[in-house]
Formats: sequence, C-alpha cells, structure tokens
Amino acid sequence: FIRKENWIGERPSAVVYKAVLSDGCLLAIKVYKNSACYSELEEEILLKTSSHPYIISLMGNTRHRFQSRCMVFEFMSRGCLSYNLREKGETIDWEKRLMIAMQISSAIQMLHMHMNPPVCHGNITSDNILLDEFCNAKLGGKHCRDNLLSVFAPVRYKL
Repeated sequence: FIRKENWIGERPSAVVYKAVLSDGCLLAIKVYKNSACYSELEEEILLKTSSHPYIISLMGNTRHRFQSRCMVFEFMSRGCLSYNLREKGETIDWEKRLMIAMQISSAIQMLHMHMNPPVCHGNITSDNILLDEFCNAKLGGKHCRDNLLSVFAPVRYKL
C-alpha cells in the first residue's frame, strides 16, 4: 500500500497514501514521519467520534516498517475543501456550501457538547474539511503542529 504511486498528500508530520483492499474498499493511510507526532489521546478521541456522520472515521492503526505509526481512515474521494475551491477550480453552489457548513457545525457540536471532557479541534480550515463524491463533508485533518501537540485537545474549564 505504501508506494509512491499511492501518494495522496503530505503535511509536516505525516504522509497520506491511498489503499485499495481486495474487495475494492478505498482507505487513506496516514504514516507519521516522527513517532512523537502520534498521539494516543488523538486516537482515543477519533475512536470515540468515528460513529459521527461528519467526523472522519478511524478504521484502525498499526506500526509500519521501522516502527513508524500509521492510522487508517475512510477515503474521501474529492479530497479537501480547499483543493476543490482553489486548485480544482470547481464551483460549489451555495446550497452545497450551506450543507457543508451545517455538517461541519454538527461535527464541532459533537466535540464541544457531547464529549466528556469537551474537545477542541484547534485547526478547522478548508484543508481539514474532507469531501466525498457527493460533496458531503467530514471534519478531519488532525495533524501534528505547534511543538508536536495534537490538534484535538480536551478543553479544561476552571470552576
């Protein structure tokens, strides 16, 4: 699965590859460049939220050669929203844009109101909103940044 021809994209912390299973199922495999970028807390949050229809589903994780960590996600065929708006040059009509906003709002509501403790994504951008073939949106894009901290972080309240 992890070959140059399957390369989808790259971030400072990880490289993402496309994988096709024998049954034709498509997956995205995120291979962390540095094991310090891999967060067990992020994994736990992803597992708890994978059933939400507008948060990218974590299908599993593993170690790859040389002990690098991998996360396996559902594949979103249209890629990120920014690619669809800027590079692809497609026009997404206002009805679809409103639907995308409502779907991502639902994902944020899940993180903020239904997780215990509440979780802050910390980096919601058009690069981290992924689209399927029908322009349905899912919140994704968890990646290592800012001193190797996870983008997902529990919100701490002082009472």
